[in-house]
Amino acid sequence: MSEAFSQQFCTIVPVSERGLVAGSRVTPCLVKVDDGELTITAAPATLIARVPVSGLEICTPALMRKIGTGTAVRIEGAMVGVTFDMVYARQKAHAARPEGGPAFAARLARRVVAIATFADGRHGFRHGRQLAREFKAALLAAGALDKAD
Repeated sequence: MSEAFSQQFCTIVPVSERGLVAGSRVTPCLVKVDDGELTITAAPATLIARVPVSGLEICTPALMRKIGTGTAVRIEGAMVGVTFDMVYARQKAHAARPEGGPAFAARLARRVVAIATFADGRHGFRHGRQLAREFKAALLAAGALDKAD
């Protein structure tokens, strides 16, 4: 089976039943749906989860569905949100980073300005919504169950 979905720079967040972030974020992460498995790896190479997609529950709460930039799944009883709203900004910052780049403070300031730019924000949310749709479609194609309200 070929790879159905792969995306770097995602954010992984614990989610409450109401759709609110219920703990600390893990970011950036590589999220893959491949050969019937969901794999979440934090940078640089820390495995967070590897679970079979077949029978996995998609349980995205209403608030998260309304925003549209993330999908929640239940992994070992816990609701875990995979969000894509910052992917565009992180990709842009990563691509702009020169080899041997500037000092950390200068890179951070440039990222804040890029993230705060209205056009980047709009594009980032559009991109995030598209990635969330693709991620959910890959999960469903691999046998996940959609339990969202």
